[in-house]
Amino acid sequence: VFVANHEVLKGHFSSFGATFTEGIAAYKLFAYTGKRKYRRYARSATKRLLGWAKKGVANCQPIASCLQGERIAIADTKKCRKSDFIRQYKNAIKLAQELGVWAWEAQFQERAFEVLFHNYSDKASAIPYLRDAVSSYEKWEAYAKVESLNRLHGQVLEVE
Repeated sequence: VFVANHEVLKGHFSSFGATFTEGIAAYKLFAYTGKRKYRRYARSATKRLLGWAKKGVANCQPIASCLQGERIAIADTKKCRKSDFIRQYKNAIKLAQELGVWAWEAQFQERAFEVLFHNYSDKASAIPYLRDAVSSYEKWEAYAKVESLNRLHGQVLEVE
């Protein structure tokens, strides 16, 4: 796992982008394998991003909030912290919108859909995130992604 923790790179886009990728991948690997080393990597990445965000690096705030949401979802084995997960992802989406980063906005909305739909089995809460993700991907002009989401989740989008 790549660690972007060098003094020169702290708070630099390539550093927090790599740290975000490290964190999200490690959370997914932990969910898939159950190996605690991946959870440790993910927590470490989350702490680094939160530290940079606390120091005022504005671009770190949305992705730090996203990773906090992932941390909640991965630890929520009893499925009782859905509102905390939603709060973190709503914050991440709002911050991405304020920064005008459509890619993050769309990715966070899509991930919120996935977790709500699959982990929490809450179709009613998940569908608006999928609709917003499609809209954000269209705004970002990621038409292949829109087609992919329509192909994968077309039935979900049509119902309601």
